[in-house]
Amino acid sequence: MRITNGIMTNNVLNNVLRNTQELYNLQDQLSSGKKISKPSDNPTDISRIMKFNQNISRMGQYESNINSVKVNLDTTDGILFSLTSDLNSVQTTLSQYLNEALSGTARSVLASDIDNLFDSIMQTANSSLNGKYIFGGYNVSSPPFEVVGDKVRYNGTDDQMMVPVGENEVLEGSITGVDLFAIHKMEGVKYFDSPAQALYSAPSSDKVRITVGDRTTDITIGYDATTGMTLQDVADSINQAGVDLNAMVVETESGFRLKFVSKYLGSDGTISLEDDMPGGVFEKFGLLNSDGDFVGIQNEPSGGVLSTILSIKNKINEGATDISEDIDSFNSGRDGVIKAHSLIGIYTKRMELRENYLIDLKIQQQKLTSSLEDVDYTELMMDYNQQMLAYQSALNVGAKIMQPTLIDYL
Repeated sequence: MRITNGIMTNNVLNNVLRNTQELYNLQDQLSSGKKISKPSDNPTDISRIMKFNQNISRMGQYESNINSVKVNLDTTDGILFSLTSDLNSVQTTLSQYLNEALSGTARSVLASDIDNLFDSIMQTANSSLNGKYIFGGYNVSSPPFEVVGDKVRYNGTDDQMMVPVGENEVLEGSITGVDLFAIHKMEGVKYFDSPAQALYSAPSSDKVRITVGDRTTDITIGYDATTGMTLQDVADSINQAGVDLNAMVVETESGFRLKFVSKYLGSDGTISLEDDMPGGVFEKFGLLNSDGDFVGIQNEPSGGVLSTILSIKNKINEGATDISEDIDSFNSGRDGVIKAHSLIGIYTKRMELRENYLIDLKIQQQKLTSSLEDVDYTELMMDYNQQMLAYQSALNVGAKIMQPTLIDYL
């Protein structure tokens, strides 16, 4: 093969241009600190980097969720410490009130103390954070507790704040008034695919009876006989009847079921259910058996410490001295508050563990991203110096190969 001056010249120019391009790439990496500046540099690695960055972004959002709810949990913890302190003061005051040697004046002073403590406890139960009431469940816009006559009414819901802390993973971030004061609630154990799914066989009777505290209501469940009775029909009919409870359809992992939550605390809110006859509505929806016994799920309602203190306050103001039964109910309710307080500690610990896990995982993802994206300056400088040497050598060799001749000047 004949090697001409043109071939040598083109070869030299190609080598110089290639070295120049390599130097440009190395200079770009040195100035930006990144190995990859555009997808075409390394399509495989850029895809992995994008995935890692998405993971890091999601973990940052989960961390933000946790930090936000930790503020709520810390606030709730402080509120419950204050509430427990007031309840202990009530217990001390009641112990003094039971002293038979007390004069009428001393009893009047203690009665005034109970009045003030009750007001303080009600204010604490209606605490808010950033304008949202803490113990009202989903009802955060209005005070969850109010005194109605000689009863304490709950205007909130039984819905906890569930906080996303991972893909398909949530943790509890609050307690409700139902948790705090053990307000009576019931749930059926018959599950449906949707709130609108009808019973395969209609109940023997569409009439039911519900008693909440000392108030009994007879209800006829309204439904379309051609399509059948549904969960939503039952809940809507009960709510429209003005019963002292909230009836709702709730979704669980097993399906949809009925749920009842009392509107009143303590014995004033105890729920009792009756079917008009065997095979009735509550039996069909998994709340009662054929003998009329409750077979669903329910909590263990305490004495309802707010309603108990209100009862004690009213009795003391009327001059009563025998309040032993109320004190037993008070102690039960106070223990319920302490138990609910312990839940806040559990929820906080879970959040902290999850936060630490996310921080570690985020660091790992950042390291993986850095290994693909960030340059090693020491290694890159060595490559740059070698490339610069190759570039200068190419120029020197090219200068010797392409010596000027007389032809260049013609």
